[in-house]
Amino acid sequence: MTLFEIPIRRVERLGGEYTLVAEGEDRFIEAYFRAKGWEVTEDTYLLIRMTSPWSERPRQDLVRIPIDFTVAQFDDFTRGTEWEFDPGGYGGDGRWHEPLASAWEVVNAGFSLQSVIGFVMTTGRTVSQIRYLKYQQMAEDWRDEGAPAEIPKELLQMVKSENPWWRSHFDFVFKLDGITGAALLRAAGYRKTFRDTNDALWLDESEPHNSRFVEPQGYPSL
Repeated sequence: MTLFEIPIRRVERLGGEYTLVAEGEDRFIEAYFRAKGWEVTEDTYLLIRMTSPWSERPRQDLVRIPIDFTVAQFDDFTRGTEWEFDPGGYGGDGRWHEPLASAWEVVNAGFSLQSVIGFVMTTGRTVSQIRYLKYQQMAEDWRDEGAPAEIPKELLQMVKSENPWWRSHFDFVFKLDGITGAALLRAAGYRKTFRDTNDALWLDESEPHNSRFVEPQGYPSL
């Protein structure tokens, strides 16, 4: 069995700096909590962020480490970076709530912590938007084809995955400009039914309502 030594740096509100020594097959959170003398459940997770002098967006680069991420996977995921735990306690984005990206989502998209933060900073996305890269690519292809009234079936299914859409959430998912985003919603059968100074609600009355993120939620503090 391989032992890993993982420096725990700049742990805000969680104690001082030290080195965690654990076997690669151990689950990272369990090894960390065991070292701290804390209890852990299957619902426990940790938030980490890359330590960087240029990162001024406190929620854009957060990644959720799930309970089943092993010590070896955590070491590989964070290799070459300086990272820190984040104390959490963040709320939702207005009237909708997008869960923070899991380390599994980041890894399955082909990124490490270092490369995903580079991607975020060069594209203006958040880490959570990587789950929608296919949505965004298909929307861009539709736009580049002249935004035809007939939407490709797969893209149409993506648009209809939410009903209603808060416009700010739709823009977060598809990352289109304002005019093109409105055209895609209208082509999919949505109409703007409500607007205030902060947001607008788009509804497809031909489909059942299935919005997941109408009520904002908070993240647990550590």
